[in-house]
Amino acid sequence: KSYKKSIIPEEHLAKRFAEQGKYIFARSNSQFFVSSHKNFYEQWETLVRIRYPQVHRRPELVFFRNLFLIFLLVPFLVVIPVIINSPFSVLSILAIWICALLLYTHIMVSWYTNHFSALVAPLNFPIIISVDLVGINLSMYRYEFSQVIWKDRVVNNKLTAIAHLPKLD
Repeated sequence: KSYKKSIIPEEHLAKRFAEQGKYIFARSNSQFFVSSHKNFYEQWETLVRIRYPQVHRRPELVFFRNLFLIFLLVPFLVVIPVIINSPFSVLSILAIWICALLLYTHIMVSWYTNHFSALVAPLNFPIIISVDLVGINLSMYRYEFSQVIWKDRVVNNKLTAIAHLPKLD
């Protein structure tokens, strides 16, 4: 079956059981608490394993995702210098407003999924974006030019070594 070789087997299993009406997605609420406890290394390895396959192993989609992540990160990089240099300019007000909106949406998503994570959400948003930016590029590099190891096995296709190129006429 395809799920045995899948990088994200949960997708195949969820689809199969949903078709049979036997799948339910559990989410935390006040009566039922669901959590996952992984250390940073395990989370990092999962990120590197799944990010490139999530964009269908297409470098151009990695490029567009990079642009999007940089777009989310830029307001946080410019807000302090802009406020210091011209505190009441349109640019500083716009930078503050954009940062506030991004943080608000991040806090709301965090609050909805895990109340504790909402407490640190204002601090970790730029860090999360930066980690994802590095992670997707490392994932692409490892899938294209190196190895991705999961559960003690290599999950990306082997690189093909060409002994010699054909002669050109």
